[in-house]
Amino acid sequence: MDMENILFFISLGVLIYMIVLNAFYSLNLLMAAIILPVYNKRYFFTKGINIDKNISKSFSILVPAYNEEKTIVDSVNSLLSLDYKNYEVVVANDGSKDKTLDILISTFEFVKVDVRPNDACESKPIKAVYFSRIEPKLVLVDKENGGKPDAQNGAARVARFPYICMVDADTLLDKESLNDLAIRFTAEPNIVALGGIIRVANGCTIENGIVINAGMPRRFIEKMQVLEYLRAFLFGRVSLAAMKALMIISGAFGVFRWDAFMLLGGWNREAIGEDMDAVIRLQRIISEKGLDWKVDFIPDPVSWTQVPMTWKSLGHQRERWQRGLMQVMLGNLKMLLNPRYGAVGLVGFPYFAIFEMLSAAVEFLCYPLTIMCFAFGIVNVTYMVYFLCLVLVWGLCISFFTIIVQEDIKYRYGTARDLKALLCIAVFENFGYRQIHSFWRLWGMMKYIFIKSSRSSGLTGWTSIPRAGFME
Repeated sequence: MDMENILFFISLGVLIYMIVLNAFYSLNLLMAAIILPVYNKRYFFTKGINIDKNISKSFSILVPAYNEEKTIVDSVNSLLSLDYKNYEVVVANDGSKDKTLDILISTFEFVKVDVRPNDACESKPIKAVYFSRIEPKLVLVDKENGGKPDAQNGAARVARFPYICMVDADTLLDKESLNDLAIRFTAEPNIVALGGIIRVANGCTIENGIVINAGMPRRFIEKMQVLEYLRAFLFGRVSLAAMKALMIISGAFGVFRWDAFMLLGGWNREAIGEDMDAVIRLQRIISEKGLDWKVDFIPDPVSWTQVPMTWKSLGHQRERWQRGLMQVMLGNLKMLLNPRYGAVGLVGFPYFAIFEMLSAAVEFLCYPLTIMCFAFGIVNVTYMVYFLCLVLVWGLCISFFTIIVQEDIKYRYGTARDLKALLCIAVFENFGYRQIHSFWRLWGMMKYIFIKSSRSSGLTGWTSIPRAGFME
């Protein structure tokens, strides 16, 4: 087979790949557009359920913290102001090198106590446990540095309640989030893990750790991430959950029932993406043991996270996400197209393996492939222009309809200025940002394949991202 035929078949494969990818995105968006209004109508009636003390759920909110001196007080205050009674907040200081520990102790008047941690999971040694004089719901764990999943395990070792809620230290929760979770867990007792929607805190109006109004950030790089988060959660998670094929609950905000957490043995301390790793392992356990358990996602419990504000920190984050995705996918290949694992094996796993893990490599392949096709004269320029316009318009339609779908969620971006910014971002992300983003992910893929140390987190589980205070 000569070079022209090889290029032709490769080009045809890429064409089919791009069409199927956009078709799957469109299907996800269509499902979300149908599900969200129905869910909101049902929730309108269930929100008034009176959850008395006999059936309400008790939550332990775990907050792993490493060098979070700028945001930790706002984050803790946000968690302490939730409109719910039965919960505690356990902050795990994972050997921070800045003033995180000192700020926590002085702000909340912590006192060292004699508490024996449980053996539910393993973690680096816990040096001390503190209770607050002024906040009875607040506990502080000071431990040796071991990475984010190790810090979450350390916090879980002193948790008292049957539902474990993981929340990042740069994340704020909506005041009604725990109440919304309790309603869902009460209505569907077979749910053992539940994820909520993550929104971008940058640009929002925040008072005393509470988001008062959703707003667009000023920087282009932050605005771009607003659109990415909307797409990822509004039609990615909603549709996969509806198909019972959910593969990830975000580490920034997710809940596990204690018995499910015990079967997992805690978070995998060697996982780069401990959130996805935990969900995949849980889905495997459910299928292999034949348990009547469910992993689900709901769009109502809102959390707000601070996204990277520099190109360097965003690049580090995205290449780490790619390495984490590859670690989980390649470590669970037996689930791929395996009917034993139900919709997870037949839908969720192929989707993430083909369209999430490999999409950066396929997209980057398009550029040299196009040049070679021109060089060999096998490109019909007219058809190529038509195809590029089709892909561009198709992608824009997906982004535009995502913006429309967000009208059915709380704290939507409703002002004309915000909507104009989102629409502009949907257009301009295709010219530069998308290519840079693909490079970051491809670099993460190459690092995972060729650099042995990048295949496990070890003590590099924390990504150092410059933070600003929430009020800033």
